Amino acid sequence: MFFDGFRNDKCLIETLNRVLISNMNIIVGGIHLLLLSGMAFYAWIVLGWLVLLAGLIWIFTDLPKRKNQQTLINNLQKHLADKDSEIERQQTKMIQLKADLQTLKSQLEVQTTTIEKQSQALQKHGKQLITANVDLSTYQEEIEQQRKIIERQSRDTIDSILYAQHIQEAMLPKIDQIKKTLPESFVFYRPRDIVSGDFYWFNTKSHRTIIGAVDCTGHGVPGAFLSMIGNELLNKIVVFKGISEPDKILNQLHLEIRHTLKQKETANEDGMDIALVAIHQVPQPMWGLFGKPYLEFAGAKNSLLYIQNNEMHEIKGDKVPIGGFLYEEEHRFQKHIVDISTPTTFYIYSDGFQDQFGGPEKRKFMVPRFRRLLFDMHQKPMGEQKNIIEDTLLAWMGEARQMDDILIIGVKLNGVETQSFEINLGVNSE
Repeated sequence: MFFDGFRNDKCLIETLNRVLISNMNIIVGGIHLLLLSGMAFYAWIVLGWLVLLAGLIWIFTDLPKRKNQQTLINNLQKHLADKDSEIERQQTKMIQLKADLQTLKSQLEVQTTTIEKQSQALQKHGKQLITANVDLSTYQEEIEQQRKIIERQSRDTIDSILYAQHIQEAMLPKIDQIKKTLPESFVFYRPRDIVSGDFYWFNTKSHRTIIGAVDCTGHGVPGAFLSMIGNELLNKIVVFKGISEPDKILNQLHLEIRHTLKQKETANEDGMDIALVAIHQVPQPMWGLFGKPYLEFAGAKNSLLYIQNNEMHEIKGDKVPIGGFLYEEEHRFQKHIVDISTPTTFYIYSDGFQDQFGGPEKRKFMVPRFRRLLFDMHQKPMGEQKNIIEDTLLAWMGEARQMDDILIIGVKLNGVETQSFEINLGVNSE
């Protein structure tokens, strides 16, 4: 009934309405100040009361048009209750936001402290790197100096080896000299390094031609030194001492190597494997005086392969090398004689070719394959045979490194000497 008393009092309602409208700017300003002062809660309360007051004025003004006043009041009360709940939720969110901000602030402080420590560590590490860089620069300068020294020494060494190569090549018989006596022949000579431990030796005297394939212990510079010793000793034995039978030459060479290298006193084991052939061949009209042509062979570990009537034969050398303190002081090498009155092709060689690794399975070439290669090509011209050997070797090696010095000598004899013949008691190997 309280509202019934006010319902007819229009003056009072209008007065409140005018007061509210005239002071609206002041009220709004006050609410704004409360919001700026961080007193949002109180601003919401004032605003709520203003809304309530405005609602009341509206209700009282419009009561004549409304029949159910109590329902309106209830709605307003519910609305206010909802506003209160919303204000409480906002307060709760603000409290949570404040807590979250505090947590973020703490995390930021921890991260700032961590970053400062890391920055200090990086500065320290940077100083260490600067020191290390200075040391590295010093080391690099020293390494560069050592590299230059090594390059100079290497260049000097290579120059010396190249000079030794010229000496070794001058020591070897000239190929055209060999072909003058043995026109159908070839020498395939391929050192592994600049200089070689393999060498070939040649001498012709009267109706006897001596040719040998020699494989010294080692390769490179050590092998080259031994090859020069072996060459000089062969010259001494054959040229100056006049020994011309292959077995006797090897007997003497064995003694000379042991003596020259003082192997009995030093236990030095260096030596050489050798296949040595002496060819006796004169024109057919002189067979009655000098006998039919024949070939003498003696070997120290190395063999002779020869082909007659399309059949290959092998004569193995003795199983002992030239030199080496482990073997007897004197060894009598065996001499083998082959009749060459029929066309004959023979080969003497070192072990470098058959021991070369290569092929699809990276294995050694091996002796059976090597013998088959020689047999398959023996009827071809000698120059072509040499090319076949080189091509086969390169194809077999592929990208592999050459393992050892390689020496192969091939000679084809027609069985009947048709060239003019002069008796020459001197040495024409020079």
